[in-house]
Amino acid sequence: MTTTYLKLQVKSSGQYLNISGGGNSNGTIACQGNTPTTNNFLWKLIDAPGHSGWYVIQVESSGQYLNILNNATNNGATAGQGILSDLNAAPSNFLWKLTNASKNPGWCFLQVKSSAQFLNIFNGGNANGTQACQGNIPTTDNFLWKILFEAATPVTHTITVSATIQQKFPPSLSDDEGHQADTAEGDKNMATLVGPGDVVTWQKGGNVSSLDNIFEPTGTDLFIVDPSQENNGKWVGIVGSLPSGAEEAYSITYTVGGEQQPTQDPKIRMH
Repeated sequence: MTTTYLKLQVKSSGQYLNISGGGNSNGTIACQGNTPTTNNFLWKLIDAPGHSGWYVIQVESSGQYLNILNNATNNGATAGQGILSDLNAAPSNFLWKLTNASKNPGWCFLQVKSSAQFLNIFNGGNANGTQACQGNIPTTDNFLWKILFEAATPVTHTITVSATIQQKFPPSLSDDEGHQADTAEGDKNMATLVGPGDVVTWQKGGNVSSLDNIFEPTGTDLFIVDPSQENNGKWVGIVGSLPSGAEEAYSITYTVGGEQQPTQDPKIRMH
């Protein structure tokens, strides 16, 4: 994943995660703030070596990393910045996973590996400076975060997977950019153009009864939040930041007439 800086906005207050006062001390707390104009509001997601799917999150102002202070495991334990001298030896309270927030497309949860709890703003407070902490019941808006890459305006793309009882495979694929294909080769070559932080939604059409899986084979990983299924049967993923022209094939499996069909592999491409 390209190391582009981003901001993390919490849904409950609309404020942004930052290091309090732009402090440089090890252990300075993380909190929300309403004026994201300084580099203590800018974060970088870095793949954690040896921990596939997990990130360390670095703040630009001090170069330190978001963690649950003192490796605490209690609900409500404070988040702050800390020094990592070796990313290969990052302890689990520095490791974070981003997952989709069901019913809230474009928003995600940040889960810390050490306790399996989730980053949130304490008690859903709206005051500037309210501390960030971990919590074990991520059911409210103070647990929801939006990824906003610098110099990017995220948009939502919808891809429709359609088939009929008469022609179950290959599917007809289309997106809201005007791309459309209904042959095996055409589906394979169809590429939806995306930008950093964009939300991609897949929906079923025609006689498709379910989208069973959308996943990335080994190779370039364009998604910073991997596709996952919503309660309404749609799938949602959030694109990360890679150079223009970077491309990834992904796989779709679906069911028509009670029969699961072979995978089809269209593409996502950075514009």
